[in-house]
Amino acid sequence: MICLGSCTAFHKVKNDPDWEIRYRAAIRYYESEEYAKASLLLEPLLNLTKGSEDGERILWMYAQSLYNQKKYILSAYHFKEFTDTYIQSPERENAYFLHVSSKYEITNPHNLDANPTFEVISVAQNFLDLYPKSSYREEVQGIMDEMQISLEKKAFGQVKMYFHMEYNRATTVSSRHFREDFPDSAYVPESMYLEILAQYRWAQRSIPEKQSERYKKVLSLHERFVDLFPEDPFLRESAVVYTASQQALRDLNKMITK
Repeated sequence: MICLGSCTAFHKVKNDPDWEIRYRAAIRYYESEEYAKASLLLEPLLNLTKGSEDGERILWMYAQSLYNQKKYILSAYHFKEFTDTYIQSPERENAYFLHVSSKYEITNPHNLDANPTFEVISVAQNFLDLYPKSSYREEVQGIMDEMQISLEKKAFGQVKMYFHMEYNRATTVSSRHFREDFPDSAYVPESMYLEILAQYRWAQRSIPEKQSERYKKVLSLHERFVDLFPEDPFLRESAVVYTASQQALRDLNKMITK
């Protein structure tokens, strides 16, 4: 019966033609942390009050209500709208931080698409540029650091994905880009090892006219691997491929001289 009464009261106020009555009810729901009801009442008021003093508070509460319901795609959009519309607002810094936080919450560490991660880094850097002395600085810097680690993992994950799919040329290209972008990564040795194996497979499956050049690339990659990581555990398996490539080149030379 309590639910029935409260639900009836909510629907009654939701359908009230007087927007100020809906606004006051939304404030009560917002302050009592009933964010779903608050957002339903506030949404129709956004365009009606945009640019006004009431509009500032309405948009702030609406974005906060979405954020507290974990509707991060929508909250990211409306916090950005707040920072763009109410430039002089005392809540602008908080809104910008919650925009960054919403973007962060949207990212998926298991998705190899790096674009959302780059977007978080971009908005976080913009926040630090705008508010260098912010009390949120350490938290935002932490988000940026986490996103950089995420980018590294995603980039290496892409190398592994191409390798396991036997897209050999794509493996070599993505590995090279990975090493250029993350030269100090702990994944660099494994990336080089996968690149060597992929290069070897690519050479094996190439037309005869291309094989010599691609086997020679295996040799140069392995030799660089030895120089950079002489104690790496992948080195032994890479050496097997190196020896096989040497033999393949000798066989190709015999065919040419016949």
